[in-house]
Amino acid sequence: ANLSMTDDRWIHAVFGTTLSTTVAGIGQVLLSPTGPLYPYASIVRLTAVPQAGNYFGAWGNAATGNTNPVYFTVTSPTHTVSSIFAPVPAGQAALTVLIEGAGKVTVNPRSNSYALNQSASLTAAPDAGQSFLNWSGDASGSSNPLNVQMNQSKVIIAHFSNGPRLRVNAPGLEGMTSAGF
Repeated sequence: ANLSMTDDRWIHAVFGTTLSTTVAGIGQVLLSPTGPLYPYASIVRLTAVPQAGNYFGAWGNAATGNTNPVYFTVTSPTHTVSSIFAPVPAGQAALTVLIEGAGKVTVNPRSNSYALNQSASLTAAPDAGQSFLNWSGDASGSSNPLNVQMNQSKVIIAHFSNGPRLRVNAPGLEGMTSAGF
């Protein structure tokens, strides 16, 4: 870049790293935000989405556990997160929760596969300055929490607002500078 030096200038370099996923079984992993590069310390939401007749089992490599979605913090170059899917066992039903917008969903009891006819409670929690809008997929309405009877495998989508937010916490990069906002 060719900059004239008549005014003060701030240069901010952002070094990115890649985040790749591998899949064992039948399903896919959605990343939000989508890549291809992520700045150090950024948080990426990884959501495991099984195909019909399957459920998400566990994360591997750079992530652990079976919480879905998982919020992964980028801390080194070229992370790889593995996901494992398996067929839904007889007498059980899979639950997959997808998130659209700015918020999180807690499920109680938390599981990816439930005994048939077991109930689960989904609670939508919008990020600061956002709001919960509604449920879609295998649920509808805006009840919060939402009680779900697991009589079959379900994919439920939680919709949140995703309005812009003003941040003023990186001096010289955003917010108030000598040139104004």
